[in-house]
Amino acid sequence: LAHYMHVAFQMRARYGAATIYLATDDPKVETDIRDNTTYPGWTILSNPDVNREWYQPSAWHKYGRNHKGAGAKHRSDPQFQAGFVEKRLRAGDGDPERLGAEAVMDIELLSGCDMFIGTLSSTLGRTAFEVMAGRLGYVPPFASLDRHGWFYAQGKCREGGNETKVSCPKPTWISGKTHGGA
Repeated sequence: LAHYMHVAFQMRARYGAATIYLATDDPKVETDIRDNTTYPGWTILSNPDVNREWYQPSAWHKYGRNHKGAGAKHRSDPQFQAGFVEKRLRAGDGDPERLGAEAVMDIELLSGCDMFIGTLSSTLGRTAFEVMAGRLGYVPPFASLDRHGWFYAQGKCREGGNETKVSCPKPTWISGKTHGGA
């Protein structure tokens, strides 16, 4: 959260951003971002109907999603084996209609913003950003917080410029016409 908010404060200084639409599956982020002593002066909007606890099964919290280093006991845990949302839904855990509606709502609300701070390696984030750019008619100010950058041919790049693969581009700020806000 600190990294996101650092970039948010930069967006505020550069473009006057004052409102954040928060799309997260982490209940702690939802609580922490509303702390006005740590992050003062922001209006935080989010979907209050999202069940963020569903996205936090104990196996993911303790060992990480599909963590190969977990012991055999933990690998045999059905929730651990289910892994990502799609696998959990196939295993009968969760309501596909509700989760689909939550995803569509987040994409719709994120894409209605004037700026984007997120990860373009996330299908939800990337989709929202692309719809946002289409609606605005230009690429809005954005910051992708993917560790080493991201682009459509991600699988064809390698850090360090290996001879057989191109170097991964680094994330950069893109400024453009903006309507203020975030």
